[in-house]
Amino acid sequence: MCLQHQTRAQPHAQAGQVLPVFAIVVIALIAVTALVIDTGFLFGQRRYDQNGADAAALAAARLMATSVSPFDNNGNTFFAVSDADVYNEALKYVNPNQ
Repeated sequence: MCLQHQTRAQPHAQAGQVLPVFAIVVIALIAVTALVIDTGFLFGQRRYDQNGADAAALAAARLMATSVSPFDNNGNTFFAVSDADVYNEALKYVNPNQ
């Protein structure tokens, strides 16, 4: 009786493909992680900027509301502050948020 060794043919074309595929997957995961982190910072900065704009708008509105003059003879309402005063009041609240 003769035992024959049966060997299966190994496809040599696929040998060693795990390393390049793994490298590509790792690079893709790092890229996605960086994108997620950058997007989080973007939304955080947007919220921070919006808070500053909201504070400035409220400050300007408060200044204008406290300086409304009553109606004149023509029935018009006017403000006792200039545009520059309103602008400077808004800047007081915007600058600390930058």
